[in-house]
Amino acid sequence: SEMCIRDRSSYLDSTGNLWVGSSKGLHIIDKNTEYFRKIATKSINKFIKFIAQYREKFLFLGTGDGLIKFDTNNQNHEKILYNEGHTNIQFHDSAQGLNNQWFFATSNGVYTLRDEKLFVYEVLQSHLPNKYIHTVHVDSNNLMWIGTASEGLYQFNLDNNSCLLYTSPSPR
Repeated sequence: SEMCIRDRSSYLDSTGNLWVGSSKGLHIIDKNTEYFRKIATKSINKFIKFIAQYREKFLFLGTGDGLIKFDTNNQNHEKILYNEGHTNIQFHDSAQGLNNQWFFATSNGVYTLRDEKLFVYEVLQSHLPNKYIHTVHVDSNNLMWIGTASEGLYQFNLDNNSCLLYTSPSPR
């Protein structure tokens, strides 16, 4: 039987396979066969909000209840643990900084990855009145752009820790 999925995120890997995250879990379109199939793992039958390449053979999968590291070679996966003991945090987006530092937009602020564990990015947290973050991006000037749920767009300078709020209309 055919299955209609709601594509939430997608990622084209270096080998040409298209990984698709949806409300029904993780899927792949194999470049060689053009066959579209679901990755059969119960623990990632979750709403996948983003997919990002991590190192050579891994993907990060951002879900409604955490971050998963997925091995594209053998399909093993593990949930990345929080250093602070938080649970059930929604992961919405990811960005990789200039020094290969990872940042994650979550329902509890911006997180970063160190030694395969998640940490709240404390330097930024005090600047954000609302911790529910939808999007994060790091540009070539080492500026992090943070889209919040209700407060607007923030620009955080990763070099000097300064923060600006952009409103509309903006004086800039």
